Amino acid sequence: MDKPANPILNTYGMRLMADMGTAATFAAETAARAAIKALLQKRPGGKTRQAGADTPMWNVLRAEVRKALGDYGAKTRLARHLGIPKQRLTDFVNGRRIPDGEIMLRLLHWLSERAAGRDPSTLLPDANPEATRKRLRRGDG
Repeated sequence: MDKPANPILNTYGMRLMADMGTAATFAAETAARAAIKALLQKRPGGKTRQAGADTPMWNVLRAEVRKALGDYGAKTRLARHLGIPKQRLTDFVNGRRIPDGEIMLRLLHWLSERAAGRDPSTLLPDANPEATRKRLRRGDG
């Protein structure tokens, strides 16, 4: 028969393995709790998303709009087409603000039409015809 294992070493080894198992279980449970807590955390209420590194799709769209606004007066025509002040469009293009969903869709439509060789800011009526009438009465353009 084989010699029996050292009972002191066997007891110590079993205890060590049991302690390691308990520590691993505790670590796994702690990591799972932390992951669930991170997933369930809400974004602070009332805070609007800001342009920056965490908005990569907007950064690409903004760069495309900036390239398309190279012609003289293009920014003014686009702002009139979108029905927003020129300064707000400038804020969008410079990354100080992010447009809402409707204006974002209008910008995408404008870019796709420009890519097809059409400029909807010159083809379509203004989004704000009353402002256009006032501007024409004043002689601003």
